[in-house]
Amino acid sequence: MTGKSVEKCENCGCVIATNEPPFLWRGKILCVQCRARLEEDPATAPGQLVSVEGKQVPQHRPQTGDVSSNEHLRGAPWRRWAPQGYAKDMAWLRGAAAKAVGLAMYSIGVLYDHGAGLARAHAKAMPWYRSAAARGIDLAMLKIGKDYYLGQSGPRDYAQAMAWCRMAAATGNGFAMYGIGVLYSRGEGVPQDHAAAMAWWRKAAAKGLGEAMYAIGMLHYTGNGVPPDQNEALLWMQRADAAGGQAAILAREVIARIKGS
Repeated sequence: MTGKSVEKCENCGCVIATNEPPFLWRGKILCVQCRARLEEDPATAPGQLVSVEGKQVPQHRPQTGDVSSNEHLRGAPWRRWAPQGYAKDMAWLRGAAAKAVGLAMYSIGVLYDHGAGLARAHAKAMPWYRSAAARGIDLAMLKIGKDYYLGQSGPRDYAQAMAWCRMAAATGNGFAMYGIGVLYSRGEGVPQDHAAAMAWWRKAAAKGLGEAMYAIGMLHYTGNGVPPDQNEALLWMQRADAAGGQAAILAREVIARIKGS
């Protein structure tokens, strides 16, 4: 027994791996997957975080890039949240970033991106995301890919969006795998290829992503890239429903149509 306390995600309750740095999000300790889900809604208030997919998330992959710097992240003032907390967080994160802690760089980018405690400035967020990505932070790679996909910093560039998604997927990031499937299904940055989309969505579904399960179900339901198969579509929609989240709501509508036909 080492006596070291075990960190738990304050959203889903899962135990955070000892080599996976926790994230600070509005004064709460979150695991990697909860942070990725929740940060897209900056209006979420402290104490109002909801369970990801309504259940404990799957076993987490160790975060790459900054395992040796966990002690800096774990020294953060996680539970000293106050209205002025964003300013305190930024000051601490800048100190950690000066020590080349990639997750701190990523978090600074998020604060700039969402205007949390400071003027919203996506242009200032991007250099921090790139610095974090250079240190192996997969969520930063996804942010860069999203920037290219939406054309937030310039013209849309689907090929670059695909390239950054592939980099993130190579680390084992399921959201990136799902994104690659979306690009293949729409023919954005690559020739349209439903079979390739299916393959990538299966990888993402294996990571527990309900969105990927729903997408696979829709391919079977509509017959895009595979022969139409109502039974297979129903199976995947039921899996998406069980996974929870927005995909579950959409899946239930398709389940009702299949059962009503």
